[in-house]
Amino acid sequence: MKKLLFFLFLVLYKPYHSPAQTDSLQPPEDKIIYLTKLLDSLPYFIQTGQASLPAEPGCDLPGHDSYFIPHNAISISEQALKYTGKKRQAYIEMHACVDIAGEFYRKQDYVQTKKWYLKALDISLKNGFDFDELHGNRDGLNNVLFHLGDYAEAMKISTEGLIKAEKINDWNRMAHYNNVLGYIMMKQKNFELSEKYYSTELYLTRELNNKVEEAKALINLADLYITQKKGLSKAITFINDALDIYKANTASQMYGLIERTAYCNNKLSEVYKLTENFKEALLHSLFAIKISQKPVNEFHGNLYDVSSYYINAGDLYNKLQKPDSALYYSRIGLQIADSIKHRENLRDAYEQLSLSFAIMKNFDSAYIYEQGFTKLKDSIENESNRQDILMRDADVRVERERRIQEAKLSQQQTWRNIIIGVSIFAIIIIIMLYNRRRIKQKMLYQKELNKQQSELMNTVIAVQDKERKRIAEDLHDSLGSILSAAKLKLSAVAETANGNGQHANYEDTMNLLDEAVNEMRSISHNLLPASLLRLGLVAGLQNLIDKISSKSRLRISFIAHGFKKRIDENIEVSIYRIVLEAINNIVKHANAKNVTLQLMEYDTYINVLIEDDGIGFDKNLVLKEHGIGLNNIFSRVDYMKGKVDIDTKPKAGTIINIDIPYMQTT
Repeated sequence: MKKLLFFLFLVLYKPYHSPAQTDSLQPPEDKIIYLTKLLDSLPYFIQTGQASLPAEPGCDLPGHDSYFIPHNAISISEQALKYTGKKRQAYIEMHACVDIAGEFYRKQDYVQTKKWYLKALDISLKNGFDFDELHGNRDGLNNVLFHLGDYAEAMKISTEGLIKAEKINDWNRMAHYNNVLGYIMMKQKNFELSEKYYSTELYLTRELNNKVEEAKALINLADLYITQKKGLSKAITFINDALDIYKANTASQMYGLIERTAYCNNKLSEVYKLTENFKEALLHSLFAIKISQKPVNEFHGNLYDVSSYYINAGDLYNKLQKPDSALYYSRIGLQIADSIKHRENLRDAYEQLSLSFAIMKNFDSAYIYEQGFTKLKDSIENESNRQDILMRDADVRVERERRIQEAKLSQQQTWRNIIIGVSIFAIIIIIMLYNRRRIKQKMLYQKELNKQQSELMNTVIAVQDKERKRIAEDLHDSLGSILSAAKLKLSAVAETANGNGQHANYEDTMNLLDEAVNEMRSISHNLLPASLLRLGLVAGLQNLIDKISSKSRLRISFIAHGFKKRIDENIEVSIYRIVLEAINNIVKHANAKNVTLQLMEYDTYINVLIEDDGIGFDKNLVLKEHGIGLNNIFSRVDYMKGKVDIDTKPKAGTIINIDIPYMQTT
C-alpha cells in the first residue's frame, strides 16, 4: 500500500514553476564579502539604532519585514538573522544579485537588470525566502519588465506571485498582484478581467484596513474607466476619494502626499480631456507638472509618471491649437521618457510632436516624428502576447479553485479518499487486465477456429471441384466411349435384326442408348462444362445462359468486360458455380422474369453483379438462416477472399454484388 501511495504522489505532484535558468550568473567575490560583513554587523546596527524595522510594516505575516540601514540604502530581512550555513550563504548571494540588478537598472541596461533579478528570484524560490521573493524580487522584475514592454513575462511573474501569496495567506501581496494583473489586462484591453482584478484589490485593501493601498485601488478603477472612455463621473469620484485618503495619511512610508497629489491631478486632467473640457483638463495637468518640479527630497514620484504629465499637457495644447506650447511640453516629456527608455511614453511623445508640427504646417518634421511614432507603436503591439496572458489568467483561476477545494477537506478525509481511490483504481486495473487477457485469448481462439474452418472449407471446395472434374472426364472419356462402341455394335447387327423380325427391339435399344449418351453428357456438363474448360469463363457462362433461357421463360441479359486472356482455372470454376447457384435460386424462388448478369475484369479484382426483378426476400431473416444455395455462394467467395453484398427487400427484387481479388498478368 505504501508503494501505491508513493506512486500516486509521483503522478499528482507538479513541481513549482521556476524562472528561466540563470545559474551561469555569479556575483563577484568582493560583493559577496561586502554583504557578508553587512549581515554580520546587522545586530550592532540594530543595537546602536543605525538600523530599524519600518514604523508601519507593509505585511502582517511573521518574518515578512525587514531592517533598513539608511547609510547603506539596503533592507535586510528580519528572518535573515536566523539563517546559518548554506542557507545564509544563499541569502547573501541573492542580495548580491539584487544589488547588481540595481546597478544595471541605474545604467538603464534593463536586459542585464532582468537577468540578475531572475537569478535572485531563482535563489529565493529554491531556499524558501518568501519575504524577499514576494516583497522584492518579483516587484523588481515587474518594474524592469514594464520598462521593456514585456507584459507577457510580467504576467507570468505576477501570477506565480499571486499563487504563492494565496498559499501562505499573504493578503497584502494578494492585493498587490491583483493590482499588477489588473494593470496588465487593462493594457491588453481585456477590460472585463482588469475590472475583476482591480475590484478584488479594492476588497482586499479594505479588509486589511490599508488606506493607502485602498486609495491606489480606487485610482486603478478610475484609470480603467478612463481607458474605456466610460463611467467618467465615477472616475472623478474615485480620484477625489483617493486624494482625500492621501491627505488623511500623510505619514505613509510608501507614497508622499505631493507625488500622489500630482498623480491624481493628472488623472483628473485625463478625465476632463475625454469630456472635451480642455481648459479644465489643462489646469489640472499644469498643476501636476508644477508639483512634480519640487526638489528631489520632497517629490518621490516615478519619472515615467512625470514624463506622462508633460506629454498630456502637450496633447491638451495641441487640442487647443497652441502648437508652440505643445512642442515645449512634449519635448520635455520625450526627454524624460528617453532618459529612462520608457517606450510607451516615447511613442506618445512622438505622436504629439508630429501633431504639433502638422498644425504648424511643418510637414517634414511632422513626418519624421510620425515615423518614430508608427515604428514604436508597431513594435509594442507586436510584442504583446495576449494568448499567453489569457492562459496565465486561466492558470491562476484553476489553481485558486484547486486550493479552495483542498482547503475544504481535512487531512484524515484526504488520506482516506486517497487510499480508497488507489484501491479502487488498482482493482479496476486488475479487472481490466484480466478481462483484456480473456478477450484476447477468446479472440485468438476464435481467430484460430475461423482459420481452421476456412482452411477446411477451402479444402472441401477444392476437393469437390477436383472430384467433379475427374468424374466429368471419366464419364466423357470412359463411359462415353463404351456407350458409343455399344451403339456401333448394335448398328452392325441391324440387318440381321431386320431379317429376324427384331427390328422393333433394335429401335428401342438404340433409343435407350441415345438417351443414356445424352444424360451422360448432361451430367458431365453440369459437373464441369466443356465450354468452360475449352473456351474460358465468358463462353462457359454464355453457354449456361443459353441453355437456361431455352428451357425456361427467364430472360437473362449477359454483359462481360475485359477477360482478353484466360484467368486461373480455379477462379473460373468458382465464379461459374457462384453464378449457377444464384440463377438456380432465382429460378426456384424469385418468380422473376428478367435477370441481368454483369461480369467485369479490373486490374485488382473481378466484379460479378447479378440482378433480378423477382419477389425479393427479408434480408436479415434469410442471411441469419440462409440455406444451402447461399451457403455455397458465401463459402466460395470466402474461399477466394472476396466480398458479397446483397441488396434486397420483399417485392423489390434482388442485387447480388461480388468482388473477388485478382491481379491481371501482362
